[in-house]
Amino acid sequence: MKSVAKALMTVVTAAVAMVVTAVLNAMIHAMRTLKETCPPGGPSGSIVNMSSVAGIVGSPLSAGYGATKGGVRLLTKSAALECAHLGYNVRVNSVHPGIIETDMMTQVARKTMTLRGADYDRALRHLDELQPIGRRGRADEVARAVVFLASADSSLMTGAEVVVDGGLTAR
Repeated sequence: MKSVAKALMTVVTAAVAMVVTAVLNAMIHAMRTLKETCPPGGPSGSIVNMSSVAGIVGSPLSAGYGATKGGVRLLTKSAALECAHLGYNVRVNSVHPGIIETDMMTQVARKTMTLRGADYDRALRHLDELQPIGRRGRADEVARAVVFLASADSSLMTGAEVVVDGGLTAR
């Protein structure tokens, strides 16, 4: 059991370091630029980070992924407060997609079902059944949330989490 725990620790530590550090570096560069191009009194700059519902609720066999997305979630909130505290005219928010029909989701589902010896189409139907609205989301639905957060229509939002999950986390 110790070797499994040690392996998990190594994977999770590496994943968190890679993803959270990448988001932090991107935000630092964006904040520098937006601080100069979006002075107080004018339109605000906007940083939108992509997280996941896995950063809000846990799920089995995905500790590393959940830890990275939870890290992005809280890093976003901290950056939003930091920008406000420093007087930067920059908003920082995050989007948390649920089960979205993407190439990545398809590849993970196929691999998982193959390993388990399960039927792929049946697994997809099960994913749809998990959704209160009865279907997986589409990438364009997530994109519209990002566009909203990047726009002036969300000018009072900073440190916010926009969940795009068909009601999955409402249960």
